[in-house]
Amino acid sequence: MKIEILGSGGATITPKPLCSCDLCKNAKLKGIPDVRLGPSVYIHDVGILFDTPEEISYMLNRSNITNLNSCFYSHYHPDHTMGLRLFECNFDYRNSLVKPTPYNRNINVYVPDYVRVEMESHLSLWNHLSKFNNWELISLHTITENEAVDIVGYKVIPIQLNQTFVSGYVVENKEKRVLILMDELIGWIPEGLGHFDCVVLPIGLFTVNPFNNERRWPENHPLCRTEADFLAIKNIISKLDTEKVVFIHIEEVDGLDHETLKQYVEYYAVGQDWQVGYDTMTIEI
Repeated sequence: MKIEILGSGGATITPKPLCSCDLCKNAKLKGIPDVRLGPSVYIHDVGILFDTPEEISYMLNRSNITNLNSCFYSHYHPDHTMGLRLFECNFDYRNSLVKPTPYNRNINVYVPDYVRVEMESHLSLWNHLSKFNNWELISLHTITENEAVDIVGYKVIPIQLNQTFVSGYVVENKEKRVLILMDELIGWIPEGLGHFDCVVLPIGLFTVNPFNNERRWPENHPLCRTEADFLAIKNIISKLDTEKVVFIHIEEVDGLDHETLKQYVEYYAVGQDWQVGYDTMTIEI
């Protein structure tokens, strides 16, 4: 199983537009791994995509991806959905005199029912997807929790998280099993999920500097109430049975470059295979 981190950033990409902080200035100079676009993960073997941030079209081209069989959505937040115009790639504008017509291809788009509820009332997301479905650019499917979707020898299974509008996904074939968690893990306690060869999940905020134990974020900061910090993520990992962890959804607002993040993670990993993800990173499972 070949997994690619198309985008490792969070709610804001790095470098952030119009920003002159040291993190963003250095990212402009260094490029990848310090440049981070919106959160998205792709499985090469069968052309499965998770989430469509604003930059998804660029990211697919950057990684020379030409096969997109299916797309699964984790939740409605704009950093995970607002690149859905990607599906207009199935329009053939050149060969129609009257109106654009679909190419002879179609992308399956899967949305868990508990994710659909919020898509119907936020950002006109469900209206957009329904229109694309009507135009035969996609085949839009509503699925239920734990409903296995079979895709060319793979199963993709949605699991509802503590924030009930959010879905994680178990992906498995005959030999390997991975867990993909795109965002919003606050308050989630994993139970009975079995063994995974790899878990991809958000890194959380580093509210505390591990080397001197000083707080980097004040306890009363609003983000500390709405976002899981790294120690909470670490606790989630301790309840998972996994051989490898790859961290994504790295927030520009946390102000940490790739090298510093690696040092922080290595401090806590204690010999475990924990890796800081970056754009275009591939993981062979």
